[in-house]
Amino acid sequence: MRARLIQAVLILLAGVGGLVAGDWLRPAPEPSEAETAEGAETGHEAPPVATAEGKAAPSAYFRFPSQFFIPVMHGDRLQGMMVLTLTLEMPADRQEEVFRQEFRLRDALLGTLLIQANTGGFDGNYTIEPRMRRLREALVAAAVQASGGIVTDVLIEDIARQDSA
Repeated sequence: MRARLIQAVLILLAGVGGLVAGDWLRPAPEPSEAETAEGAETGHEAPPVATAEGKAAPSAYFRFPSQFFIPVMHGDRLQGMMVLTLTLEMPADRQEEVFRQEFRLRDALLGTLLIQANTGGFDGNYTIEPRMRRLREALVAAAVQASGGIVTDVLIEDIARQDSA
């Protein structure tokens, strides 16, 4: 009798546990048409960004679909490889212009990253604040110039170095 009661309680607990786990694992709801139209490429809802007039304008983000791979050379020898994931921030109403300039922006950012690599920006501890600040400033300057002033910021989402053996 006691064994049957324990079995019944265990079955009940397993059922409740399955329901709770199923609720946690349920996929996120699909975005509405309005949300899809606003951030079709990014999938991110962005906070407002202050404009020159002091008004808050909504911003949008563009994540490059593939990572940036930058060789780190010392002399004629490959020392390692930097891998970065970059995202651009821009006013939401100019988002389409930036999407159309993806290849020009990627080229400008890659050129800047190669300069960083060739001038020792990725040597040693490349994550210290002064080096990261210089890297961000250089990337923002390149993106602003390549986009005609549309891009407002460059976000470094991932950065890693793979050293050669």
